Amino acid sequence: MTKLLNLFLVDDDDFFREAMEMLIRGESNLRWAGAARNGLEAIEKLQAMETPDVVLMDIKMPWMNGIECTKMLRREYPDMLIVILTTFNEEEYIIEGLLSGANGFAVKSNDVPKLLTMIQELSEGQYLLPVEVATKLAAYTIEKARQQKEEEALEPSLQAFGLTAREKRLAGLLLKRYSSREMAEKLFLNEGTIRNNLSALYEKLGVGNRYDAIAKLSRPEEQS
Repeated sequence: MTKLLNLFLVDDDDFFREAMEMLIRGESNLRWAGAARNGLEAIEKLQAMETPDVVLMDIKMPWMNGIECTKMLRREYPDMLIVILTTFNEEEYIIEGLLSGANGFAVKSNDVPKLLTMIQELSEGQYLLPVEVATKLAAYTIEKARQQKEEEALEPSLQAFGLTAREKRLAGLLLKRYSSREMAEKLFLNEGTIRNNLSALYEKLGVGNRYDAIAKLSRPEEQS
């Protein structure tokens, strides 16, 4: 017999929340328990209601993101199932979600019937890790290992600049003449984030552009 599941959704997208509520209310084996627009609101609402069976948790939200909310909920509700809603550009968050106690992941772009079927499987004791997510996670892990080896090789020459781990990764890619787009692909970040991080790197190096940064990084002995 299929178990009746109470679902609570945490997502800052008004349209997505409304669409999910309508679809879940139409399912015979699911019950809509409510929704919140961010992690902080979710914690407040959950404390004042009967604990739902499953919480669908978006990652990027204002006030409190899905990772921080998952950490707090896992401590307070150890038996509640938490499913992280992810996209193809959030591999770093998948690792954090695993460490934070999420029971599984679902690709936000998946069709809802498939998502709801996966949630039912999760409630039956299966871990929820779709093929799309597992494939991206594997690629991310392999790339991270390769990056670490490159960083270790660059460490002696970059030590003089007092760079953070992420800045060292950027510096290494700069020295290889990677474009911002290529850096974004290598580091599994969007181009906007890369540009912001590069600006911070340039400021720390005391230069105004990538060409001067490459020149300075190529001559670390001048910093000693």
